[in-house]
Amino acid sequence: MDQVAAFLLGLTSATVGAIAAGGGLISIPGMIFLGLTPVSAIATTRLNIMSGGILAINQYRKAGVLVWKYIVPFLLISLVAGIVGPSLLLAIDPNIVKRLVGITLLIMLPALWYKKDAGTIKAVRSQRRKLVGFLVVLAVMFYATMFGGGAGIFLIYTFVYFFGMTVIEANSTGLILMMVATAAALITYISGGAVNWSLGIPAMMGAFIGGYVGAHLALKKGAVWVKAVLTLVIIISGVKLTFL
Repeated sequence: MDQVAAFLLGLTSATVGAIAAGGGLISIPGMIFLGLTPVSAIATTRLNIMSGGILAINQYRKAGVLVWKYIVPFLLISLVAGIVGPSLLLAIDPNIVKRLVGITLLIMLPALWYKKDAGTIKAVRSQRRKLVGFLVVLAVMFYATMFGGGAGIFLIYTFVYFFGMTVIEANSTGLILMMVATAAALITYISGGAVNWSLGIPAMMGAFIGGYVGAHLALKKGAVWVKAVLTLVIIISGVKLTFL
């Protein structure tokens, strides 16, 4: 029965993640509810990200919405974060970090709607803003590999504000970063015996389907719809991280 629940958890979280990020805020608490420790839940849900991202990224690639010109520096940042982040996991109080992330998500939400077309059309950004953006991406990816929940949303914020992407471009490009950082982090988690394979494998199977479904919906509905879904996910995620 737990395996069925894990499959549905992977399906749901990957669908949401492929549309507007935030899948980890579903999968991590879900795995804890199924009996895993917080560290094991974080480690096991890295499998979801890997399998859910495969079909989602392929869908976005075929649609031509991936922003390739930033991929190489982003990937280098993700690799560093994926190697270093897991080793810091036990040295930082996750409750403090999660509350700070939740509060920041809610505070930043109005910026997404301050300009009506923000995140729905491409925008030109200065080189100075982009440089700051790379530093923010590094910080976000450290958080992503250490905790996960809310990291994808922060990447969307960062790509829209600092690099002028649409929300669909931001999420699809962010999926690639998450995949690379996750692959690096998984090596540490697996070698440390933190991954629960009996729940992780069915969750991977569900996430594989969910990644395709989520990307298909996002491309079909368009950036305005994705922005609305993203807003809902941000509100739920911010409240959950801050107060629950």
